[in-house]
Amino acid sequence: MMKKYLYPLVLGCSLLGLTPAFAQQTPEQVTAAYLDAANKSGLAETAGYFHPDELNKFKSAFITLFESSGDQELVQMFFGEQAALAELKAMPAEQFARRMLGAISKLMKSEDIHFTQSKIVGSVKEGDAIHLLVRQYASVENIEFNSMQIVTLKPYQDTYKLMFSDKLDSMIKGLQAGLAKR
Repeated sequence: MMKKYLYPLVLGCSLLGLTPAFAQQTPEQVTAAYLDAANKSGLAETAGYFHPDELNKFKSAFITLFESSGDQELVQMFFGEQAALAELKAMPAEQFARRMLGAISKLMKSEDIHFTQSKIVGSVKEGDAIHLLVRQYASVENIEFNSMQIVTLKPYQDTYKLMFSDKLDSMIKGLQAGLAKR
């Protein structure tokens, strides 16, 4: 059962990013630190790199999915046996994302999925947003592959924070499709 949830999440989370301070850092430096955290420590450690508005959107999307599915097993898969929807609704968005991303990291490890390296290869400015082109290297069961991803950041206080862009919508749609097949 976990695989039908895992693959849409892995694709969507490969470059998700949650509140360390990055005073005066460039978008490239923030992204490099985020990617390093994701590659070395797992997705839960990336929660502080995301813009607070994006964290709220992340939480809202998954709470809506959990409510609409009515699937307590899905909630428990990410938050444990004792998790209740009311508790998740009351949880701060960053903590919610950190726990959710931590559960995704555990699922990835159980499937032998590892991100090994990332390289920023270019950038484009669009208004106040900065889009970075990143080549992400990974292995699944000792099979190496790589893909190009776009990481979008925008200014927040004295630093830059990551945006989820359309990846969040893709993850939710993937989970909804998996739930519909049950």
